[in-house]
Amino acid sequence: MDILIVEDQADSLDVLRRLLVHLGHRAVGASSVAEALAACRNGHFDLMICDIGLPDGSGLDLGAIARQRGIKAIVMSGFDTREFGRRVEQAGFNDHLLKPFSLDDLRHSIDRLFLSANHNLRSRPATQLN
Repeated sequence: MDILIVEDQADSLDVLRRLLVHLGHRAVGASSVAEALAACRNGHFDLMICDIGLPDGSGLDLGAIARQRGIKAIVMSGFDTREFGRRVEQAGFNDHLLKPFSLDDLRHSIDRLFLSANHNLRSRPATQLN
């Protein structure tokens, strides 16, 4: 699977990329909204994993891009309120990982999104996590 990781903390981006590659995925990193948009224009991704706080905007801004391009999307944040869950879903994200999360949490989120897609089931909306 081709995954775009959008995270402005270089160490976190590197760890996520390495973990996903170890799991057998191809992972590309971007550290800003602008870099993520350029990556989307230049390549195809099955999944976007995106931090909320980025230096040039909100990760929420990328949800609509993911939806338009048919890319499943997971947002990572430290926010855990119903209102934020609604904003995440409205922005176009399919799931929300609350930081800090484990590798198992990430794997389960990816599995839910792609197993449900493979069985023609609707992806689990982010608001169900709250």
